[in-house]
Amino acid sequence: MTTKLKLGFGYDAGLPDGVSAAFGARLIVTEDGTVDLVPDRVSVEVEDGGSKEQFLDLLNDRYPLPKLKADIADALRNRALDTRGDAEITVRVLDLTMKANCRSSGGYCYIAIYRTDEES
Repeated sequence: MTTKLKLGFGYDAGLPDGVSAAFGARLIVTEDGTVDLVPDRVSVEVEDGGSKEQFLDLLNDRYPLPKLKADIADALRNRALDTRGDAEITVRVLDLTMKANCRSSGGYCYIAIYRTDEES
């Protein structure tokens, strides 16, 4: 039986079953596309035996923070994400999937990033 990862911060609903490592964050955002990542609102979770550092290296190499922030900013500006709405977007970059949703928060965007090849 597979245990579903749970993020300390981020978008748990965006994680499919079977994911062994994930990055999550609660971003501070505005509808005009301002995106701020606060370091103490980030989590990296891996199954037993996994390496957080190895997953972060993969993430930094394939989906660097400036690209992530630009993708969220674009989604806010074109209204795919709405700070007062509850719509999910999916962005695929190489072998990573990022799911994001503002969850009607009025100023936050919750994200989850995981390896696409682990989707069930």
